[in-house]
Order: sequence, then C-alpha cells, then structure tokens
Amino acid sequence: MENLVNKNQIELQDHKLTAEEKLWRAVMATAVYDALHAPNVTKKGKYKVFTELTDIQEARNWFQTKEGSFETVCEALNMDADRVHKIMGGKIRQQQFQERLERL
Repeated sequence: MENLVNKNQIELQDHKLTAEEKLWRAVMATAVYDALHAPNVTKKGKYKVFTELTDIQEARNWFQTKEGSFETVCEALNMDADRVHKIMGGKIRQQQFQERLERL
C-alpha cells in the first residue's frame, strides 16, 4: 500500500497542471464544498470563507440535475459525469439528513 501511495505521489508531481486544469479543479472543488456545507462563515488561515444558502442550493442542484456546465466540467477533469452525479447525490442526501437532525 505504501509503495502505491508513493508511486501515485510521484506521478502527480511529474504531471504539471495547466492553467485550464487548475481552473476546472477549482470549479469542481468549490461546487463540492458548497454542496456539502451548511451556510456559514469560517476562517481558513487569514481568510474568511463564506458559504451562502443560495450557493449551497445552486451547487446541490448542479450535481443533482447535471445542469449547465456540469458535463463540460466533468469532461475537462476526465471524470465520469454519471458517477459524479450518483456519488454527490448520495453525499448531498446524507448532508441534508444531518442538517434535518441538527434542527430537531
């Protein structure tokens, strides 16, 4: 297992990301973060990160309906859009369940 991890790290280091790849990764990372968090203001280092309710709803809707640029972003990241849709749909439902429990 350790050899596999080291090999993967080396492969990642050898592959320099283009500006476009970095942009698409940031788009996906932001959508995942927004979809799986409750509205809040958190501090990351010296910066505040705001997650608005509308951002959360839009991100969740983006994953659940595969609207707009969803297919394009997945394709740019060499990700299977159907698989991302299925996995994120499950995670979003888990998050929504947790949010309902916290309101009780």
